Amino acid sequence: MTVSSSRPATAPPAPSSPPAAPSGRFLLLDALRGLALVCMIAYHACFNLDNLFGVPLPWFHTPGAHAWQFVNSGLFLLLAGLCVHFTRHIWRRTAGLFLVALALTAVTWLVMPQELIVCGILHCIAACLLLCALFGRWLARIPAPVGAALCVALFLCTCQLPQGSLFFGPFALPLPEGLYQVYPLSFLGFPSPTFRSGDYFPLLPNVFLFLLGYYLYPAFLRLPLRVRMAGVRPLNFLGRHSLLIYLAHQPVLMGIMLLFF
Repeated sequence: MTVSSSRPATAPPAPSSPPAAPSGRFLLLDALRGLALVCMIAYHACFNLDNLFGVPLPWFHTPGAHAWQFVNSGLFLLLAGLCVHFTRHIWRRTAGLFLVALALTAVTWLVMPQELIVCGILHCIAACLLLCALFGRWLARIPAPVGAALCVALFLCTCQLPQGSLFFGPFALPLPEGLYQVYPLSFLGFPSPTFRSGDYFPLLPNVFLFLLGYYLYPAFLRLPLRVRMAGVRPLNFLGRHSLLIYLAHQPVLMGIMLLFF
């Protein structure tokens, strides 16, 4: 959502034919990002109706709706991690995304303080990019299959961290309550009682989804060229302009809904 799908900026881990599109982009990545964007807009439309405009949507509070949100946000994070390999100026892009995320925080504070976003998905992706900029040399030394397996294991280990435990279900291991009393630790995944964010994507466990995408890059390059270049034109367009559309979609949704409610 925040990085390009163009030719690799670093040497690929496995040999592959170059992209065939005139733009030099992998259309499949644009299409997947566009699909995730459409699903996210639909999800936020339901959220607005249920939480802000008093239109009850009971199914929106079911496990199925939560799974919908997880799959959608997870796809964004996976794509962002994979596309690190196409980022030519990672420090510049990281700084730019942090500025956009801070601007989003400022706008929500001024316009919708009840939905203030201080740790949203843009903040999370910017933090993950920063980690790649700082530790990319060491991340690249880990074989992709090993890195991917570690990311899956660590995500499963920390997926319930914001809820107060390691692991989940009968294997849940409660963590000390003191970790959840320090406001700055909320950004890592230990939300304090005073922490509020309309969109909450802490670094843990989400960084492991991002890094899973990073380590899936060689597998992506092994896909047949016709698959990597497959796309759907409307989704391709959305995917190429995902950041701008992400920033604009909520004001547009709110404006449309205010006309009817």
